[in-house]
Amino acid sequence: MLVTERTETVPTRLDFERWYRSIYPRMYAAIVVVAANPDDARDAVQDALVKALEDWERVGAMDSPEAWLYSVARNKARRTQRRRNMLCKILLRENPRLAETAHPYHEYELWGAVKNLPERQRTTVALRHIAHLTEPDIALIMGVSRGTVSSTLRAAHARLRLQLEESTTAEPGDRQ
Repeated sequence: MLVTERTETVPTRLDFERWYRSIYPRMYAAIVVVAANPDDARDAVQDALVKALEDWERVGAMDSPEAWLYSVARNKARRTQRRRNMLCKILLRENPRLAETAHPYHEYELWGAVKNLPERQRTTVALRHIAHLTEPDIALIMGVSRGTVSSTLRAAHARLRLQLEESTTAEPGDRQ
């Protein structure tokens, strides 16, 4: 009787490079929506990718490395946003005229509407429609059930539809 040794494939650096090329554009786009700032999103995704490369043998062997990457990048973007918000509050207390400064990032109407969704809905929309993750992966990332993901997406779609219908029926002079 011939006994063969079972060999598991270990993710290689070449596997990481292929994965990086395929995942970066979608992940960056998803994190931009969550972070609402392209620079913060780029930093968060790049930091998460560095962590993935450093531990690629473990991360590459996961059932969903994309879910892991999204979670790490989202957490980094959230920490950055919390720090920025705290700094803004402090600066606004010291100089209220800063509130008059325009936001430097122009958003298209749809993504402006997505940005105004509650955080859970915004995150779910970004993961599903930008990162193209499945509902089970989204549930894993968010720590909720698949049914919660599905109902959250339905609620987000309904809210977006209503917002966009309202904005298209408004008179041109009514828009800001």
